[in-house]
Amino acid sequence: MKPDIYLFNGDADGIIACHQLQMAYGPARHITGVKRDIDLLQQVLPGSAAKLVVLDVAVEKNLKALKEHLAAGAQVIWFDHHVSPEIPQSSLLTTHINIADNVNTSWLVNLQLQGAYAHWALVALYGDDMAKAAGERAQALGLDAATQAAYQELGVLFNYNAYGESLDDLWFHPSVLLDSLTGFADPLSYLQQSEIFSQLRQGYAADMKEAQTAERLSETLVIFPAQAWARRVIGVYANELAGQHPSKAVAILVENSSGSYTVSVRAPKQGNASAAEFCSGFPTGGGRVKAAGINQLPKSALDDFQARFTQFFG
Repeated sequence: MKPDIYLFNGDADGIIACHQLQMAYGPARHITGVKRDIDLLQQVLPGSAAKLVVLDVAVEKNLKALKEHLAAGAQVIWFDHHVSPEIPQSSLLTTHINIADNVNTSWLVNLQLQGAYAHWALVALYGDDMAKAAGERAQALGLDAATQAAYQELGVLFNYNAYGESLDDLWFHPSVLLDSLTGFADPLSYLQQSEIFSQLRQGYAADMKEAQTAERLSETLVIFPAQAWARRVIGVYANELAGQHPSKAVAILVENSSGSYTVSVRAPKQGNASAAEFCSGFPTGGGRVKAAGINQLPKSALDDFQARFTQFFG
């Protein structure tokens, strides 16, 4: 399965999915970016690579480029858990896509690798705010509470690092995080030896402290200012509020450089409402069932967003 290029989302799930595959099949060139940089396939010239592995980005956001690569004869293997209405039919395309709310890309890779690096997949589940699924699987593997807590913190911090309007907002380029995992088949060994982990922990604590003072339109609808800490913490703070209010939907908005809002949405943990369905109703929206977002919401649309948010989630 070793490709010419790995293309992966810069969050915990994308990084750890790639790490598992590189441990199994060896390293290769990789392309990534901030969490919302998801149209990765267009960064590769069709015909320039014979085999591509794409991780944790929606087919929907890469559909045109995918068709061009398939037409050029490239073999493409795709692991993902985001909603994509159209999947091309081609003998050159192999998909491992599951949008269930207890599965992510790293877990799909883990299944493909028959559990070879299951502990790393657990870290990614925790990073994707799938604590219930991660906890159940961790218990099945016999992990104690302290180990589960350590995995959860690592997953959350890797996920936190991915959020930003540009790479300048991040503490570490996602490629740096991926490279830092080289040689670590076990998350606990990484935690004991990594300087990156302690730096992320300090940054996370400072940013979350800032988030507590942000403007609130309601208990679970928050607006952050146009600052780097706000762009970094938007996703993890949305997850935290969702955990505090499991029966309610959450939306965090932060002003971006275009003068619009970047929005992070979490569906209620209780019930079947889809954050992806809601966000897809906006031109730059999309995501997965429990966690989705809108890249650019015009400020003039804020009242409409609030009304639709209340109507959709109740």
